[in-house]
Amino acid sequence: MSTERQSASVSAASAALAVALITLPARAWLLMLVVGALHGLTAAVPAIGYGTTLLLTIGLDFVVGTARRILHK
Repeated sequence: MSTERQSASVSAASAALAVALITLPARAWLLMLVVGALHGLTAAVPAIGYGTTLLLTIGLDFVVGTARRILHK
């Protein structure tokens, strides 16, 4: 692998990580709103706060990333 390709690969990975980190609070807030709306419709869905949805979003991102790595091979 040439140095230019390796540099481009690192740059692309860094940009993807930056976008994921920048959009994390917005995605967690949106998930919190969706869960809140479902909680309003039925009592079977528990009400959860922003911190819980933030951790849930991080966990879901980890699971999706792991699944992509496993299925990509």
